[in-house]
Parts: sequence; C-alpha cells; structure tokens
Amino acid sequence: MSTAAKIEVGSISDRGLSEKRPLNEDSYLVDAARGIFVVADGVGGAEAGEVASQTAVDVLNDAFKHKVGDGDDVEDLMELAIQRANSSIHQMAQDNSRFSMMATTVVALHLDGHRATIGHVGDSRLYRVTPDGRLHRETDDHSIVEEEVRAGRMTPEQAANHPSKNVISRALGAEDSVEADMKVIEVEDGSAFLLCTDGITRHLTDNELRELLTSDGTPAQLCEEMKRRCYQRGAEDNLTAVVVQVG
Repeated sequence: MSTAAKIEVGSISDRGLSEKRPLNEDSYLVDAARGIFVVADGVGGAEAGEVASQTAVDVLNDAFKHKVGDGDDVEDLMELAIQRANSSIHQMAQDNSRFSMMATTVVALHLDGHRATIGHVGDSRLYRVTPDGRLHRETDDHSIVEEEVRAGRMTPEQAANHPSKNVISRALGAEDSVEADMKVIEVEDGSAFLLCTDGITRHLTDNELRELLTSDGTPAQLCEEMKRRCYQRGAEDNLTAVVVQVG
C-alpha cells in the first residue's frame, strides 16, 4: 500500500463578468480524503451546460465512493466513469429538448500516495508543477486549433488568435461514445496540481501559472489570485480552478 502524502487543496468557481454567460456552467469536485478532484466546463446554455457538467462530476464522485483496494483498477474505474457520464449526458440530451445541445469537458485527478491517475475530455486542463519549479501540462486540449497545431498545420501563435480557438473537438455527451485520454504518473512530494477550465487559461499564460504555482501562497490564495487576474482582464468566461499541493 502506498504511503499517504499530505494534501492541501484550494478551489474557486465563478461565473466571470460576461453578460453572455449569466450562469456558472462549470462544476467541480474536491475530495481530499478520497483523493479525487474533478473540473468540468459545461456547454449548451440556459441550465443545460450546468446540468451536463454537474452530471460528469456526480458520476465520477459516485464511482470513487466505494473504491477499495489499490493499483491499476483506478485507471479503469475512472475511464468507465467518464464513459458512463458521457452516456448519461447524451441520453438526457436525447430525451429532453431543453438539453438537446448540452455537453461538457471533464478533467479528473485521483491521487493515491505518490500515484496520480489523470483522465480528460475537452479543453479543461491539468498542470503539474514539480518540486524544482517546472510546469508540465499533462493534458492535450481536444480543440480544433490545438489539433491543427499538433498536426503542424498551425503555429501556437496562430492558434492563440484564431477565431475558433474555443471550439472543442471532443466533449462528454456530444455523441453516444467518447474517447478519454488517460495516464498514470508518479508524483514527488512537493509537487502541485492545477485543474482548470479555459476561463482561467484564456487569461493566464502557462508562464504566469508556473510563477503562481511556485510562489508561497496557499492553494486557496493562489485560486483567489487567479480569479483576481481573470477579473482584471475581463473574465470573459466562467472560471474554475482547483489547486492540489502534495506533501
């Protein structure tokens, strides 16, 4: 059994400043006792996005409620839960015209001692900062422009200014099945994780996130500072961040 590392967590979720987004359609889960953290960014407007993101969070929460044992089953458990959330959201969208366009991103982190399991769909991100202060983006955005960049057809600069930079190419609930990106990594004491929606990353660069995550603030203070900077820059979208410090 892996030794438990001490975990400290902070979180923020806010609707931002845009008149176009009167509701906060983001949802998140923080459960340090069970080591499960989830962030989801719903789309579909007028309650639907909120329903989609909350469903993703609820299904993952339920999946880890009764997790016993240890080892490789965590990755399977998480992947199955993401698939189950996809089916639920897709079914609700089929059954109810009010929800017909709804979908959500999801990014999930499970920590068991020094083993981290990560799963995601969409453009909500997970970053890891190592004790030596380096920032690693552990997720690849499932977005139209990022896929063009990875294929070498667009530069990162072009992508950053592209009119469809916020269009996601994969989401939970959009189709009857979805492929989640999964990975398991070893975590050193003194590492930190950030799970966040694109409401954060549209206003804060990776470099700025690295500076923040390696500063002296508590996770709660870091989340407040991210919100403050997003607000300073117009907070064009709902914004959600969860910061987890290990050891």
